[in-house]
Amino acid sequence: FDWNQVPTGVEQHALDLQLAGLTQLYTVLQPRPGAAQAATRHPAVILLHSGFSGDESESAKLARKLAQRGVVVILPSYRGERRKVDGKRSEGKIEFCRGEVDDAQAALHWLRAQPFVDSQRLAALGSSHGGCIALRLGEREPALRAVVTFSAPVAAAPLVEHLQSHPAQTFLYNGILASQLRSYIQTTPQEHPEQYAERSPLAAMGTLRMPLLIFHGTKDQIVPREQACWLYQALVSSGRQVDESWISPQGQVYRPPASGCPQAAATPQAGDSLPVPTKFVFLEGQSHFYARRPKE
Repeated sequence: FDWNQVPTGVEQHALDLQLAGLTQLYTVLQPRPGAAQAATRHPAVILLHSGFSGDESESAKLARKLAQRGVVVILPSYRGERRKVDGKRSEGKIEFCRGEVDDAQAALHWLRAQPFVDSQRLAALGSSHGGCIALRLGEREPALRAVVTFSAPVAAAPLVEHLQSHPAQTFLYNGILASQLRSYIQTTPQEHPEQYAERSPLAAMGTLRMPLLIFHGTKDQIVPREQACWLYQALVSSGRQVDESWISPQGQVYRPPASGCPQAAATPQAGDSLPVPTKFVFLEGQSHFYARRPKE
C-alpha cells in the first residue's frame, strides 16, 4: 500500500497536536479546493483504525474514498502507535480504549476549528479497537451526527476472559491478544475491575442520542457476537427502535426470520421510543474485521 499516493482531487497532510504534554500524530485527507468551491464547508469523519500498530491500510483506503466524495477525514495514530505516512510515532503508551479516546476527541476539536469543515456535520467511524473508541467518543460528544462501528468490543473484562478461554482461535492470535490487552491495561479484571469498566462503553450506551450504525460478524471469534448483543439490548432498553438486517456471504442484504439477538429484541422498551435511526447489520458467517472478507 502506497501511503503517499493519493487520488486526484484529494489533499493529504500530516498533523501534529499537543495533548496533555504529549505530541499526538494524525493524517488528514480532504477534497482539493477548486476556485468555485474555495469557501465550501465539508462534512468530516474521524476514522478510528483497528488494532494497535497505527493507522492501517483499510482505514486509509476508506479515507481516500470519502475524501473523493467531498468529506474531510482525519486518521489518528493513537498514543504509542506509528503514523504510516512518515513512520513517526505518537508519544505515550498504548492504553486500549482509554487515553486513545482523548486523542480522538482532540482530533474532533481540531476539525471543528477549521474554516473548511462544517462543524455541524461531524461523525465517527471505528473498527475493532477503534469501534470501542468511537462509542466512548459518542458518549463525550453528543453533538456528533453519527457513530459507525465494525466489530466493536463494548465490555473489556468479558472480552479478555473470552480470549483467554479460547487462546487457540484465530490461528492462536486470541491468546496473544489477551496478553497484549492485559499488558496495555497493566492489570487483570480480578485485580482492578474498575480499570476494565472504564474501557467498556456499554454502561453509557443508553445516553447516546445520535444515529448509530453497528456492523458485526456472526462468527467473530475475537469479539464474539454476544458483545454486539449486549449493545443491542442496552439500546433497546433505552427506548431505541432497532432496524436489523444481515449481509450474506455473497453480499446480499436481507432481513432474517429471527433476530441475531433474540433476547435483546424482546426486551421491553423503557419509556417513549426515541426517534433516532439505529441500525444493526450482522455479517452472516463472517469473522472479525481483521479478516479479508468482512473488510470487503
